[in-house]
Amino acid sequence: MTEPIAPALNGPRSLSADGGASGRDPNLPWVIGVLIVIGLVVTALGNEQRVQDWDPQYTKVVVDRTAAYGGTFYENGLFSKGPLELVIHQIGSVIMPEDGYWIWIAIVSALLALAVAFAAAKTARHAGASAPIGAVVGVFTFLHFTFSDADYSGVVYPRNITVALASLVWMFLISDSRWATRRSRLISVAICAGLIGLMVQSLLSSVFTALILLGAGFLLLRDRAPNWERLRLSGVAFVVGDIAFMSAAVWYAARGAFDEFWASWFTYARYIAVGTEASLGWQFGLGWDRFYEYHERVPLVLAVVLVFAATIAIGWRSWTRRRRILFVTVGAWWAMAWLEMILTQRYSSHYYSITAVPVTFMAALLIGLAHSALMPGRPRVVGKPWWPAVAALLAVFMLGPSNFGRALYTTMHFEGIGALDALADKHADGNSRTARAIMDLVSVEGDPLLAWTNEPWPYLKLERVSATRFPWKSFLIGEIYLGQTSEKYVLPQTWEWFFEDLEEAQPVVFAESNWTLTPGTPFADHVFGNFTMVYTGTPTTVWLRNDLATGILGTAAMTPWSPPAVAPAGWTTASGTASAAAGAEMLPIGGSCMRIEGIVEFPPDALQILSFYFEDRTYATERLHLGVERGQAYSGSDFVTYEATTLGDAGIGRKEFTLIVGSRSTVLVMQGEIVAALRLPADVTVSLQVNAPTVTLTDLRTGAAPAESGCPG
Repeated sequence: MTEPIAPALNGPRSLSADGGASGRDPNLPWVIGVLIVIGLVVTALGNEQRVQDWDPQYTKVVVDRTAAYGGTFYENGLFSKGPLELVIHQIGSVIMPEDGYWIWIAIVSALLALAVAFAAAKTARHAGASAPIGAVVGVFTFLHFTFSDADYSGVVYPRNITVALASLVWMFLISDSRWATRRSRLISVAICAGLIGLMVQSLLSSVFTALILLGAGFLLLRDRAPNWERLRLSGVAFVVGDIAFMSAAVWYAARGAFDEFWASWFTYARYIAVGTEASLGWQFGLGWDRFYEYHERVPLVLAVVLVFAATIAIGWRSWTRRRRILFVTVGAWWAMAWLEMILTQRYSSHYYSITAVPVTFMAALLIGLAHSALMPGRPRVVGKPWWPAVAALLAVFMLGPSNFGRALYTTMHFEGIGALDALADKHADGNSRTARAIMDLVSVEGDPLLAWTNEPWPYLKLERVSATRFPWKSFLIGEIYLGQTSEKYVLPQTWEWFFEDLEEAQPVVFAESNWTLTPGTPFADHVFGNFTMVYTGTPTTVWLRNDLATGILGTAAMTPWSPPAVAPAGWTTASGTASAAAGAEMLPIGGSCMRIEGIVEFPPDALQILSFYFEDRTYATERLHLGVERGQAYSGSDFVTYEATTLGDAGIGRKEFTLIVGSRSTVLVMQGEIVAALRLPADVTVSLQVNAPTVTLTDLRTGAAPAESGCPG
């Protein structure tokens, strides 16, 4: 029986109408190549900020700790997935400078999207579309997975990786040339099995999709190889797939780190799966609710699925076995993606990439069938080579021009990798600036940070490495994402490993970020016994090791302050004292690597401003200052205030103060607590300015900055 729709999926066929050469337009590859280059460049530079999402930042925290302390990934962080994502990030840390790290991750996001786009284009072509139409499908797919408003777009989450691997397998399954000879069949089976094994190793829940692809592969193999060869190829698939799947476990066992690997990859992954403590019926009920909500929000997806299902129903009896297999495979892939989300109970917006890919292939199959049905007997080369370029412009506006426009603007104004660090510093929030400055007084970039947080950015913003393999408090109290909190979800080896890591790292700084330390755990006992709170901020509060906190907050300067030979206008100075009248000029008090302590007295009810100014001796950076003004502490430059915090009565009346200027930062202490801090250039001059009718500073004493501040001991 002749099929009602062109027999595109029933086997190899010529790409031209007369059965000869395909007649491919020689300009089309050039157009596609140019679009790919533009897409990669704009994604790499324009999405550099977008890829810095939650999971990728956590992965960087683990990779950074591995680089700092050695050992395996799983000895440096809990990671409930396979090591492929970690390896991708580690490659970036090796081949790119620190400031260009996220450019590499953006490139990876583009390559993952490109894999899905090529698979979609191949799918449309295999279903009967011409080369330009297939390229159009690929362009839309690439732009959707890089610049659309979908949260899985333009990022590198584990599921972005697994769907890209699955897409590569799908490309092999629909390619006739990959199965034409005995040698090519052997290679194809080995590659597909390896990719599937790696996919399941990377994310255990992807086993549902893996089973669908494996089943399709074996069913299609029946028409591609004789019985004896199918048996041989099945054995190859089993061996290669098992090797790929087990490679991580074998590797870590050989390195003596199997317990750490298993605790993360299997045990903690199981905690995440069962930690919601929901019944199977409740899971499917929630799944239906999310299914309904999602398709109500994105009705186009439901329309594609329904048309796809109707197409199968209409054409089933007249279709060949091969066409049925391919269509059912895509439909089952979509169903298994939903089953994966239901059983894992994870419906965060970026998880929907696993359903978006099979829906994309459904659309590609429908487009290919429609094209071949509308143009029966015409050459498949029908179309113009510039169609993909037009499609790119159309896709940008259909998928949301703001994301692509922002990325294009960023790309066009890219000034080099070094400028990215300066840009990050420029846009740093005030609390991060203050916390970083305090830490820089006693430690350096890359030093260990003990933190009580459930976020990755404190480590990255403050440029510190997690002191232990437990960067998040959730690991220490058994807090499961979207689930329950219980000690039964704390790994049995947790506290043994925690104190081993502390012994190795010896952190001198502890930070609370967005969460207040919960008492009653070994973690809290260690902090309360060894650290002192020195700065209260939002969201980050800083504690220092007891001896360092005592040295900074206590009295240490012993030498009376020596005034300048000639006092500035408005000042009256003597050894250890200074007083200023209204409108007094700035008073030079020293430079880098100094400590000055004293008592400041303002008259009652006066406008009371006490400001310290720091000027780079090389004039390479703007002038900075910090101080207090009527119960507020502030830090900033001549042009912008970084942070201002309310201090109650601090700074009003008679108050003790300490200013410590190190080689990297400065802190201002009043009444026994740090009230403001700044990062500084290496060599600065320090001046004092007051604003009040009369101000008196007494008991002024100077001394050396702490040795930990980078100053000579």
